[in-house]
Amino acid sequence: MPEQEPEGDDEDPAVTRRKQQRRKRLRQAAVLTDYTSGPVTNNNIRESIIAPFSEASSSAQASSSAQDPLSIQNPDASQTPSSDSHIPDIQPSHDLNYEPPTLLSSEPEMSANGRPVRTTRGRLPARYRDDLPQAAPAVAAPEVDATQEQATAPSHIRRVFLLVHDCLKTGLNRFGLWREYPDRPSHDPDGEVGVEDLSNIPHNGNSTKSNHEMDELAHILQRPDFKIEELKGYNAQTANKKITKADEDWAQNRLKDSFVETSVEIEVPSGDENIPSKKFEIPQLLYRDPLSVIRAAFSDRLAGHFHYTPFKLFQEVTDDNGKTSSKRIYSDLYNSDVFIEEHKKLHRAPTDEPGCKREKVVAALMCWSDATQLANFGTAKLWPIYMMFGNLSKYIRASPNSGAVHHLAYIPGIPDSVKYEISKFNVNWGTQSKEIMAHCNRELYHAILRFLLNDDFIHAYKYGIVIKCFDGVERRVYPRFFTWSADYPEKVLLATIRDFGSCPCPRCLCPKSKLDLMGSTRDMKLRTKFRTFLQDKVKLVRRWIYCEGTKIRGSAAERVLKDTSSVPTTNAFLDRLGPDFNLTRMLVVDLMHEFELGVWKALFSHLIRVLYVVGQQYVELLDNRRVSLFM
Repeated sequence: MPEQEPEGDDEDPAVTRRKQQRRKRLRQAAVLTDYTSGPVTNNNIRESIIAPFSEASSSAQASSSAQDPLSIQNPDASQTPSSDSHIPDIQPSHDLNYEPPTLLSSEPEMSANGRPVRTTRGRLPARYRDDLPQAAPAVAAPEVDATQEQATAPSHIRRVFLLVHDCLKTGLNRFGLWREYPDRPSHDPDGEVGVEDLSNIPHNGNSTKSNHEMDELAHILQRPDFKIEELKGYNAQTANKKITKADEDWAQNRLKDSFVETSVEIEVPSGDENIPSKKFEIPQLLYRDPLSVIRAAFSDRLAGHFHYTPFKLFQEVTDDNGKTSSKRIYSDLYNSDVFIEEHKKLHRAPTDEPGCKREKVVAALMCWSDATQLANFGTAKLWPIYMMFGNLSKYIRASPNSGAVHHLAYIPGIPDSVKYEISKFNVNWGTQSKEIMAHCNRELYHAILRFLLNDDFIHAYKYGIVIKCFDGVERRVYPRFFTWSADYPEKVLLATIRDFGSCPCPRCLCPKSKLDLMGSTRDMKLRTKFRTFLQDKVKLVRRWIYCEGTKIRGSAAERVLKDTSSVPTTNAFLDRLGPDFNLTRMLVVDLMHEFELGVWKALFSHLIRVLYVVGQQYVELLDNRRVSLFM
């Protein structure tokens, strides 16, 4: 270290402070400098920092001089003067990516008012941050998984078939999420950006713009799919007016495929083998053609958020030992195994156009139905069927103003006039009126489903329909039913089983006498026996009822159908979509009807009864706990 200059009592304090800062920098540099380079001096520190860049510059000059014979070299340019002769020759690094050590500043960065600048200003602690969901990064480079299969047919020339699976994996986002696509997607809705996103910048976040929101604006402008020339003549006020008008027009025209009113027929047995069955007309069925709804949905602006290619979603997690592993995440229908399975089946699906090269995509249909009482005092009822698309994110489907819910049909009830005619027609009405009306309601429900699953829909189900989607690309769309959510009475109608019969579950054949074993290991073994729909036996019993005058709940019909809680009604899904259609998998759990308004409501009512037995004051205490805090 150099000799310290004496600090006299009469020395200027500013000079003394500069000397102290200089000695502190020298001590810090001594730690960063190799000790083999000799004592620390100003020239030594300067050479240790600039030597690698000087050597790299000399190498670059020598290379360029060797290529250019007219270049003039200075023989003294490579010699670096040094005032310390005892410093040994140090070979600098030839790595052009070498970064010199940074000398630590002795004083923190100061603001204009003399206060230190805090780099974490505006950043909330982790316990206060609420990070919004973020999509995985854009699709990365493809990873080709090729497998070879040798031809089994005997031949003198070896034939090799190359099966290429264009499996793609994305990078990680801030939450460690990444995607794995079975093939290259043609459309990434989470990566699209446009002028509408640019117009929404002033409405994002707080009223005071922050650096983060400015970074979001820069991120939009730097996207590869954003064309800067589209901003030529851009005016924020004009763009907002156009977007508002587009929203209003879309809200007015989203039901352009208006409802059609028609009637359906149901066949009612006479109860007498000498009197043939009779068809009765049920009026006032309001419906929309399912294919028209699918076409409108895929060409609508909301289709810009559709996922045409499913994927598996993973998350990189690190345990306490620092070991990293991938965990499968299930968040939407389009990252489930059943969607990926259906997507792979489409590659082998036939088309009605030989040589069609259009992309095959799945229209994931998710239906709901729920009979509703419209008034507390009155008889007005409504029985709608809704349809959504699983290609859309659940965050968009759950938004009330997104327009993601499509009204498909409104099921009418059997009018009183028709009930009166049926009572006069069936000879067993006096003793079996309840069974006859239950049979007619089942026949009406499946007659409407059979009407909606018309020949055009079945053709599209097998061969697909060509739709020009919202992005202007024609795709071959195959409609597929994935879920149908309903309460238990409607699941009984959908599954064509009896209400609380011997086997009350629409998905398995667990007997009613074994329901008390729910949650046990033995119960899980019972539920592995899935429900099978015995269509041949149903047709046999229907012939007895409609042709031979057998009673609907007679001994002959009960002997065949009672053990499996079956009913003499042909299921429309199995009749139209084929016996391979998995009806039990479509009937998913309805959380609101089966738990919130079912199990939990019954349990909570029982707990309130217990409180009444213990004491009235405990019920009042429970009511007080439910009072809102702001009142």
